[in-house]
Amino acid sequence: MTKRLCIRDTGSDRKVKPRVMDVVIINGRILLEVKNTKGEVQIPLADVIRQIEQAAGTQ
Repeated sequence: MTKRLCIRDTGSDRKVKPRVMDVVIINGRILLEVKNTKGEVQIPLADVIRQIEQAAGTQ
């Protein structure tokens, strides 16, 4: 089963908050889907969290 949720910039001043990325859940696997010039790229959420923790020096 696949589920897609839109992630919006809730801090924006716009009336309709701009879409930043999507979260795609496929059989329990959580992916972030971002668009770039070549199309859409799916990145595992766990990879993003690990990189943020490394950047913050918490790991």
